[in-house]
Amino acid sequence: MTVPSPIRLRWWPLPVFIALAFLIFWPTLGFLAFSDDHSALWNSGVRGIPWRNGFFRPLSDLTFRAVHSFCGSSPWEQRAFNVALHGANAFLLFAFFVRYVGRSSASAWPGAWLAGLLFIIYPFHQESIVWIVGRESSLGTFFVLLGLLLLNGPGPQWRRIGTSCASMFVGALCYESALLLPFLVIPLARYGLFELPTAPRKLGFAFGAVIALYALLWLLQGHQAGGSYLGGFLEKDPMALVASIPKVIARLFLPPLDPVYMKVAATALFLAITVVVVVTWRSTRDERTGRSGILAMVLLLAIACVLPVVGGVSTRTSESDRFLYMPSAFLCVTLAMLITRILQRWVHHSVVLCVVLGSIALLRANHRNWEHASATTARILSQLPSPPRNGRLFISGLPDSYCGAFIFRNGFREAVHLRGLDGDRYIPVIAMGRPGLVHFRDEDIVPGPDDRWLVWREEEFHER
Repeated sequence: MTVPSPIRLRWWPLPVFIALAFLIFWPTLGFLAFSDDHSALWNSGVRGIPWRNGFFRPLSDLTFRAVHSFCGSSPWEQRAFNVALHGANAFLLFAFFVRYVGRSSASAWPGAWLAGLLFIIYPFHQESIVWIVGRESSLGTFFVLLGLLLLNGPGPQWRRIGTSCASMFVGALCYESALLLPFLVIPLARYGLFELPTAPRKLGFAFGAVIALYALLWLLQGHQAGGSYLGGFLEKDPMALVASIPKVIARLFLPPLDPVYMKVAATALFLAITVVVVVTWRSTRDERTGRSGILAMVLLLAIACVLPVVGGVSTRTSESDRFLYMPSAFLCVTLAMLITRILQRWVHHSVVLCVVLGSIALLRANHRNWEHASATTARILSQLPSPPRNGRLFISGLPDSYCGAFIFRNGFREAVHLRGLDGDRYIPVIAMGRPGLVHFRDEDIVPGPDDRWLVWREEEFHER
């Protein structure tokens, strides 16, 4: 089939999408830091070191340091970075739709705007935006979309390949999901949405060289594959990965639910998907272009779901929704393609209205969970007493999370440091070691006679 030349992109929608992202997420900017956020703000921001061990994401760490250099340790500015990045990703998705899906400028723009809007308000990837350290998945998606656009952009093939490979490399230094970029190219080329700039072997060699360079840097930093999502396939039982697939599919469309309700909702969902697939397939039997485009997007969605399948997603709470961030991008493109094919205007507008209003309602419900977690964090830190003069303060009962919104699963000591206190004298009791010992960060700590022990219970501290 004949592949159209790339449509010239417009840049003015970029500030529109960023402004829309701030409009939607403005109520979340005032939330406090959550769990690992404190570690990132303290370690990467204040101390200039990686905020956690076992992962190789130096450029993500650098973003915390950069924002801290200009704005200090305030969660507001750090979260504003996430929101702006989310708006930029919506614009890249808009550009992706125009360049890969649109067959003419007249037909491309409505679907592109709808895809970007749906991505902004998609309710099941908020962990990547509201949770400050969730930006790692947003950064990975940014460079994947950018790499796909650069590969199908104007200019000589050496520049297109070089800039796409560079985008993948930079993205991998932010989040491992960027390494999926070469695999995402396959369905786009297979179904004729663009022409490869060179022979498949040469392009594969270029991407392979970048992956090898990334692996070399990883090893030079002393990391092990088993300490990251890259080792997920090696560590997990293959049957467990297979069992995770229906959970990921369900969570792409459904909010966290009680297991009984989730089974009922998932069954109804799969029936609805079956009906949509049959109707779409029959309606496009005489349109090779339309059918190929939809198949390509479905395959992109399947490839992007590798990370949530390996990492695992929760069906009970919104925890781990960050893994759905990149898959949701291709889901929104697919939905936009299907909705724009509805010819009856009143049906088309009704579907768009229902999807938009439903997404915003679910998004707001998720934000209320984070609001509750932020208020709980504020109460704990405001009531935090000073440690004994010559001892330490042991604190147990700190809440882990609220409906998937993190509170103090991690990062309590760093939160104390950020308040200007000596965090080393505060010991959160998460697990007990041997009798009479507290196990904290791979160390067994012996409480002494000068130490004090408090329990967080009923919204305040109590003596143990």
